Amino acid sequence: MTDYSGFRDSVRRNTRKALLAMVVTIAAFVLPTAVATPAQAVTIAQLNTWVNGQDGLCTYGTQCVSLINGYAGFAGVSSISGNAVNFYANANGTWIKYALGAHTPVKGDVVVYNANHSGNAYGHVALILENVSATQFRVFHQNYNGTCAHKEIISRTGISGYIRPTTLT
Repeated sequence: MTDYSGFRDSVRRNTRKALLAMVVTIAAFVLPTAVATPAQAVTIAQLNTWVNGQDGLCTYGTQCVSLINGYAGFAGVSSISGNAVNFYANANGTWIKYALGAHTPVKGDVVVYNANHSGNAYGHVALILENVSATQFRVFHQNYNGTCAHKEIISRTGISGYIRPTTLT
């Protein structure tokens, strides 16, 4: 009588290795396309919930740019590098840019202030909640007078432009 158990074990091992190699190969082609799915749309209702959940907190650090990059993460768009004064220039394809005077800002837009707004060479960025008047916005921002995230009415002077996440509907 011949013992084939060693042969059968070898066949099983080779079959498992081949199956594992096939799974890894398929995953290499399928996973990149799964990761590349477009970002989900964000509604104004979801934006309201996010703002109210962050109000009074320093979840994203203490700088104004940190809060706006937190907003970018929430909205599913890319963060922006640089100081606040550079946000308009540095916003990429996941952000819509609106030049000053070419757009009436709406809730969800980010106002980018230049150094003339507050005398701060780094500028300032804030999330627009509403247009209060021709000279003022109600915004959600932080590090304005050293505070964590909060709602406040501020002036419309010294603006470089507006940016808006492409995912906001």
